[in-house]
Amino acid sequence: MLGTVTRAAAIALRQRFDEGPGLDQFLKRRSRQGWSKIRRFYLSNLRRELVDRKHMLRVGECHRCGHCCRILFRCPFLKGNNECRIYGSRFEQCRNFPIEPRDIELLDGRCGYSFIPIDQIKVS
Repeated sequence: MLGTVTRAAAIALRQRFDEGPGLDQFLKRRSRQGWSKIRRFYLSNLRRELVDRKHMLRVGECHRCGHCCRILFRCPFLKGNNECRIYGSRFEQCRNFPIEPRDIELLDGRCGYSFIPIDQIKVS
C-alpha cells in the first residue's frame, strides 16, 4: 500500500511540473536557493569585511515584507503577519541580506534594497 501511495504522489507531482515551468527549472531554482543560503551564512560569519565592502554599493531599506524569510523554506521565526519574532537579535545572515544583487534575483526583484552598478561609481 505504501508503494502505491508514493507512486501516486510521484505521478501527481510529475503532472504538476509538466503543466508548469518543469521539474528541471524547479530543481535548478531550489539548488540555487540552497547554495545562496550557504554562501550568505559563510560570508556573514567568516568574511565580515567582504560583506561590509559589498554593502557600500547597497542602497534602500528593508520593507520587512518577509520575502527573504521564505527563500528555500519559511523561517521558523517569521510570524503570520511577516513580522520577525527575533528582529532585534536576528542572525547575521538575516541582517546582511542582500549581500549581492544575485540575492535580490532570488526574490524576483521584490526587495527594498538595490545595488549601485559598478560602472556608475565615480572615482575622484
